[in-house]
Amino acid sequence: MQAQNDVHEVSVQQKDILAELQALRRSVRQLETQLPKTITRGCMTLVDATGCKHQIQMDHCTSYQQLNMMVSVLFQCNSKEARIQR
Repeated sequence: MQAQNDVHEVSVQQKDILAELQALRRSVRQLETQLPKTITRGCMTLVDATGCKHQIQMDHCTSYQQLNMMVSVLFQCNSKEARIQR
């Protein structure tokens, strides 16, 4: 009788583990759809009008809109150098 209870308990635990595994797989699939298809390595160098070089990751400039946003971020700081560049 005890052996049957043990087998039943193991079976229930296996079903729970399988359900958790399936939920985890669904979560991973959802994350995969949110990630970029490719990750570009490396940086590009943006040289501004004053000759300053700014390294920008290639992942942040895959389109003109992204590059434009990165350039605006570069000039948002309030340092003297940023004010001179503006």
